[in-house]
Amino acid sequence: MKKFKFLIILVALSVVLAGCGNAEGVYSDKGQVFRKVIPQDISSLDTALATDTVSFDIYNQVYEGLYTLDKNDKAKPGVAKAMPKESNGGKTLTIDLRKDAKWSNGDPVTAHDFEFAWKRVVNPDTASEYAYIMYDLKNAEAINMGKKDVDELGVKAVDDHTLKVELTKPIPYMNEMLAFATFMPQNEKAVKKAGEQYGTTADKTVYNGPFKVKDWKVEDKIQLVKNDDYWDKKAVNLDRVNYKVLKDQQAGA
Repeated sequence: MKKFKFLIILVALSVVLAGCGNAEGVYSDKGQVFRKVIPQDISSLDTALATDTVSFDIYNQVYEGLYTLDKNDKAKPGVAKAMPKESNGGKTLTIDLRKDAKWSNGDPVTAHDFEFAWKRVVNPDTASEYAYIMYDLKNAEAINMGKKDVDELGVKAVDDHTLKVELTKPIPYMNEMLAFATFMPQNEKAVKKAGEQYGTTADKTVYNGPFKVKDWKVEDKIQLVKNDDYWDKKAVNLDRVNYKVLKDQQAGA
C-alpha cells in the first residue's frame, strides 16, 4: 500500500514539473525561472498578520527590511545604508536609510513606512499574533496590552531617511531581529487604500523587495516576477519564481 501511495506522489510531482517546464503549462516559463513546491499556501501578504514559515520565506523575496541576513545569519544592510549608530548605552539606535529604495508603485521607501508598520503591528486593533516580537521596543508591550497610546512606541521617523529606535534595554542581536518579517515596512497609502483587503490579493499589496507577486491563486500557485523598482535590481538574476502548493507531498511517508 505504501509503495502504491509513493507511486502516486511521484506521478503527481512529475506532472507538476512537466507543467513547469512547458511554456503553456502551470506557469509562464520565459526567462530565468526558479521553481519550488511548497507544502502549504501563504496565509497573507500582510507582514503584520502572518505567522508561518512559508509566508516568511516568500516575504524575504518580495519585501526588504532595514537589514537582511547573509549566509551566516548575520545582519547586513537592506533598506538601511549601514549598521545602526548606538547611543544611550545601546538603548537608542539611529538608522540612516538609502535614498534609492522604492515600492513597486513607484513611491519611495521612507522611515515613515517603518514607523507606520511597527505601530500597526503593536496596535491591539490589528491583532497581530507576532506583536510580542516587538516587546523590546520602548512601550511596545504596554501599547499592545491597551495600556498606552500607539504613538508612544519607541520608533520615530526623524525625517524621510532617518529612523530613531528606542529599546527597553540593549539587545545584542537587535540588528538580526530587524531583518525579521514583522519588522518590514509597509506603504501607508497602499494599506489605507485597500483597508481590510490589504494583503489578501497580489494587486492589493505593494512590494519593495527584489521580486513582486504577479499572481496568487489560493491553495494552488504563487508567481513572483522581478521588481524593476527594486534599488539593487542589477543583482537579481532571476526573472521569475514559481511556487506550486502541494499539500499531499508527504502522503506516502
